[in-house]
Amino acid sequence: MRRQRGRSRRGRSNRLLDEGKDPLEERNNERLEQDIKAGIAVTVRDLVEKYYKAKIAKKSRNYRKSAARFFDHIDKTIGDMPVAMVTPAVICDQAELSKWWVEKHPSAIQLLTHLKRMFSMAMAERTITVNPAAYKDNLEHLLPDHDHKVKHRESLPYEDLPKFMADLRRYEDRSGRKTGHTTVAYAVEFAALSGARVDEVCQAQWKEIDGDVWSVPPEHLKMGHIHGQVRRRPITPSMRGVLTAIGRRHPNHSPDDLIFPSVMGGKIHESTLGNFVRETMRWPIKITAHGFRTTLNDWRRAKSYSEELFDAQVDHLPKGKVRQAYTRDDLLHERKKMMEAYDADAGRPEPYSDNVVDLRKAKEA
Repeated sequence: MRRQRGRSRRGRSNRLLDEGKDPLEERNNERLEQDIKAGIAVTVRDLVEKYYKAKIAKKSRNYRKSAARFFDHIDKTIGDMPVAMVTPAVICDQAELSKWWVEKHPSAIQLLTHLKRMFSMAMAERTITVNPAAYKDNLEHLLPDHDHKVKHRESLPYEDLPKFMADLRRYEDRSGRKTGHTTVAYAVEFAALSGARVDEVCQAQWKEIDGDVWSVPPEHLKMGHIHGQVRRRPITPSMRGVLTAIGRRHPNHSPDDLIFPSVMGGKIHESTLGNFVRETMRWPIKITAHGFRTTLNDWRRAKSYSEELFDAQVDHLPKGKVRQAYTRDDLLHERKKMMEAYDADAGRPEPYSDNVVDLRKAKEA
């Protein structure tokens, strides 16, 4: 009986070879079809869930949030497809990598990275033998050429900072409620003067404030999942004024309460700060709330403060793995001097101090 089955298999393999087909590949395809009919084939959605639990779940909240949009896209486009049926062409066309490659290249790179790592996991589990998301030798020949130019976030020129801060501080609620200076306006000022990311300000809690230091926990930092450290930031006089004003507005706050709560009591969405600057303040040129970090960087370069101080203030990783491994001093004392000088320049009367002519010196000349 066994001999008969063996001869039958050899005969079938020989027929497939005569037809120019791979017997092993045909047998795997038949098994896949049976698994699909039985509803037990591993789908891309199953693979995404495994990948998330193994590689993403323990990352920072910001990283998980950033990755989620790619997983949502993968799920909507090819989530129902069996992993073994995914080809480079499927990734380019059905997963829309080709479209993203041209229209939003940085996002396409991130999407490709997740896909490549996902299917690498499937290879390790023997679900597939070839990674369809491997760029070299596969996708590089299928993806279109692109002419992507990096578009930086619009930022406020540091020379305009005093005028911007004066307008911001004069702002009053224009709605029917007439609540005065709004919480969002205070949050924008705090972000502009601290060099923090907008989301760090929106998540800030009272327990993070200790004297003249704002200690941002790693779970609120974009780079926190990498360095795992608290980012200390000096509180300047104007930042202290913001905290005092907000504290009076919410006198019974607890340590776990948000410093800048929304009207409904929850977290203000980070996009709200940018919308406030563009649409509510109606600033004459387009800028983003995140661009205040660029404003600070331009200012520190003009004032000859070191890049190391700026990186420490805005939570950039030190350049190079050696510096990342050995840099422990966060230079808080030196940054305090820099940020207080920045605060002072932001509050100077218009025009900007660099453009003010000292009449006494001009006459002597």
